[in-house]
Amino acid sequence: NNSVLNATYTPSAAEITAGFVNLILTTTGNGTCNAVSDTMKITYTPKPVVSAGANQTVCANNPNITLNGSVTVASGGIWSGGLGTYNPNNTTLNAVYIPSAVEITQGYADLTLTSTGNGTCNSESDSVHFTITPAPVVMAGPDQIICVDDLHVNLNGYVAGVTTTGIWSSGGTGGTFTPNASTLNAVYNASSADSTAGSITLVLTSTGNGNCLPVSDTMIVNILPTGTANAGPDQTVCGNNANALMSGSIGGGATIGTWSSSGSGIFVPTNTNLNAVYVPSQVDTAIVSVTLTLTANSCNMIQDQMLLTITDAPYVNAGNDITVCVDNLDIPLNGHVSGASTTGQWTGGNGTYTPDANTLNAVYHANAADSIAGHITLVLTATNIGLCAPVSDTLEINILPAGIVNAGPDQTFCANNANVVLNG
Repeated sequence: NNSVLNATYTPSAAEITAGFVNLILTTTGNGTCNAVSDTMKITYTPKPVVSAGANQTVCANNPNITLNGSVTVASGGIWSGGLGTYNPNNTTLNAVYIPSAVEITQGYADLTLTSTGNGTCNSESDSVHFTITPAPVVMAGPDQIICVDDLHVNLNGYVAGVTTTGIWSSGGTGGTFTPNASTLNAVYNASSADSTAGSITLVLTSTGNGNCLPVSDTMIVNILPTGTANAGPDQTVCGNNANALMSGSIGGGATIGTWSSSGSGIFVPTNTNLNAVYVPSQVDTAIVSVTLTLTANSCNMIQDQMLLTITDAPYVNAGNDITVCVDNLDIPLNGHVSGASTTGQWTGGNGTYTPDANTLNAVYHANAADSIAGHITLVLTATNIGLCAPVSDTLEINILPAGIVNAGPDQTFCANNANVVLNG
């Protein structure tokens, strides 16, 4: 109360508004003395006024915030709150606040500005809320491969988030967008210069970004030249040695080559091996020739062919097996060779050939060793066979020993009893 010398005085709102109040202390219990008074004047200064600025919205890819704090009456202020950093420091009223990754992810940051240097006043504070919107999402689509003879690129761009619009641009020269570069699913018409360069970089950039920075995504378009295929030269093989080694090659925009046959043979190890071996079927060898085609897997699917001619294999017949007597060892031969060759050579036995072993109907002269052995195997093999594998046939000759005859001893009989019993 007002009779307590160290009482606490609470000013009225009017006194605070007026900025001062005069308080008088007067003695009481003065006896015969007059009361004595003293006056003190209390001056009220204004309280600090703090403004953290208006709430703002920023973008995740452009999140740095220039603060706009103000403090009056007090000598300064200090920023607090948030998980980011202040540049140059948190006592600069217009510092730049750099949100943390957590704040960017959560989508907001709350900061507080508090007055400092308040004198006899209590500090004052004000808060500000910053909303952080996601950055635009831009996808130009996967890289593409096109062919030099079809230079149209179908685009399928995507823009989402704070904007759904974008614009295409090209790193090439002379290409155009249909209907225009602002259509996300436009068609890019590559130019001859693009074709010569062999590739184009197309860029999709977001537009209408608001507080966000533009976001771009790129796609690479590779332009393949015309494919080439070379099946190699025509070949001739023999029916009994018909496997043919391929020597195909591809080039240009071709990435793989595939063999095919007009016949029914197979390619080993696979028909995509440029140097595969073609193994003709029996049907192939019977029809004398097949056409082998190499197709290059390129934009224009180019083809080249080779002709594989299959000649007849040699046919060899050494004749029928024969049996001769030991006393008749000059043996006429009757060999036959036809097809890829008409010549042959005799081998085998220990004897000799007249006129020589290269004569198909020569005479073979067996010798004593042949006679003792009792059996000869002669082989007729085709010669001058070219690409064919050797073909042979055998002749088996059996040699019989000489016969033994005994008529018995001489006998004498009477004219009237002339019947003779023989004992051969």
